[in-house]
Amino acid sequence: MPFRLCLRSLAFYAYCWWQAITAVRRKASPVPLKRLRFLLIFFPCFLLLQSIHWIFWVLDAVLFPSTADVIVQRPIFITGIPRSGTTFVHRSLARAPGLTTFSTWEAVLAPSICEKRIIKRLAGIDQRLGRPLRRFTEWLMRRISGDFQAIHSVGLNAPEEDYLALLPFGGCFLFALAFPEVGELRDLAYFDRMPAKRRHQLLDLYHQCLQKKLHDCPPGARLISKNAAFGSWIHDLSENYPDAVFLLCVRSPLEAFSSQISSLTSARDAFGTNTLGIKTSELMRQIFQHNYAEIAKLAEEPVLQKRCRVLAQKDLKVDPAHLLTAAAEFAGLERNTSFTDYLTHLQPSGESAHEHSTASIPGDNTEFFENTAASYAAILDLECRIRPT
Repeated sequence: MPFRLCLRSLAFYAYCWWQAITAVRRKASPVPLKRLRFLLIFFPCFLLLQSIHWIFWVLDAVLFPSTADVIVQRPIFITGIPRSGTTFVHRSLARAPGLTTFSTWEAVLAPSICEKRIIKRLAGIDQRLGRPLRRFTEWLMRRISGDFQAIHSVGLNAPEEDYLALLPFGGCFLFALAFPEVGELRDLAYFDRMPAKRRHQLLDLYHQCLQKKLHDCPPGARLISKNAAFGSWIHDLSENYPDAVFLLCVRSPLEAFSSQISSLTSARDAFGTNTLGIKTSELMRQIFQHNYAEIAKLAEEPVLQKRCRVLAQKDLKVDPAHLLTAAAEFAGLERNTSFTDYLTHLQPSGESAHEHSTASIPGDNTEFFENTAASYAAILDLECRIRPT
């Protein structure tokens, strides 16, 4: 089964590449050099890395069959609307004792158990040599992330979105920006609408990623996961993990949308797609509208709502200590002196260094605002919202 899955994933990425090449050949205008660089240099390197992941994924099944027995107990899922404080909430709560979460290096470089152990061994050797490999890797990450570093800090050991571990299987929405011609990648943003077979396959793969993460953790470790792209996964995750709790971050629609479009500029630049951002803006409008509407449906689901807490970004800015303390209590997090001191001393935040404006977004936002304003108001009225003191 793992071997067939890897072959299927390879075929899918080959299809994505061919669709992109076909689109390039159909274009009458000159193709941007960055697009060619991505398709002919970066993407083959990406496929090489995924090939390594696939090999070790198969080896895991042989060497660590006990992984299938790992139970994901009482996970904490942080999701909601992108650019609404999910990273801040995730990295703050991940400080609690007894928790584990994916770091950047695990999600991107080592989704399998074999890879995790090999990289840890290499890291030990690298440290004894003065960490030249780590310095080079961090330099390379800064080069690749470019301006995005100022919007969302990226570091090898920083807590990161674990849906990146689904990259080997075409399950990460990020690559919809690289291959806008492929509908299956765009559909990842509408998880609840996907065909049941594909949805269950991705849920199973994601569960295996979590099991592999927990395999070498101390007994009783709880997983805290942050994925702003999981807004449409809430119902499926709640069914798969009946003891899970959800922290949903939201923000004023136009502010969140503007910030998201601005933050995607570096990705579009790296992939060499949609130079003016018109197609990206329209795609994200539809996704945001869907996610706001999905979260607002909690008003009609009191049972699920009891397992959720809503954190509005405007409240996080005013009273982060109260909101995160309440979120930690709701999630049943353990407390020690360090974590308690951190929460207690959180201060209201000032203006973000990330500058963006709705006026710079291509297209008309009038309809978008009308469609999302009611959903956002309904979310703020939910009983599960944590309000500032």
